[in-house]
Amino acid sequence: ITKIDHSTVITLESGADIRSATGHAIYNNYGDSDTIVNTGAKVTGTIFLDDGDDNLTFAGGAFSGVTPFDGGEDIGVADGWIDTLTFAGSSGAVAGASAVNWEQVIIDAGSVISFSDEMLTTLSLTTSNGGTLDARRSNFILAGDLINDGIVNMQDGATGDSVSASGD
Repeated sequence: ITKIDHSTVITLESGADIRSATGHAIYNNYGDSDTIVNTGAKVTGTIFLDDGDDNLTFAGGAFSGVTPFDGGEDIGVADGWIDTLTFAGSSGAVAGASAVNWEQVIIDAGSVISFSDEMLTTLSLTTSNGGTLDARRSNFILAGDLINDGIVNMQDGATGDSVSASGD
């Protein structure tokens, strides 16, 4: 539990296996949090980061068992809090409906991320440094801005695929 105006740093190293069948695998309440899940670490269960500026980075760590990835209070900047979900050196599929309350989602170097339900709601989805949004499934819908400084892959051999972004 973190007090208001304080911060928490959690770094999961290789061999860490954090799980919860009930409740939260990772939880932070009022303060800011920086959570890094490195290569060889694994999280299974709910991640809920609540109030504050929260950063959750999967730096090679396993996330297939996370349901949901919850950045906390809302999607919006009026409260002054910015929550960022980053994939760096991690690849896999995420249900967009399970990645909630993130102002920013970043797909960074060494990552290939797809959204299994072909949707995501965030203020901005950014691909950077060669990070890849895998949108080959057909019609990806983004409620937010798409900032493409990496790769958006739509090559599946079929025609008619689309990526729709409804941000500013």
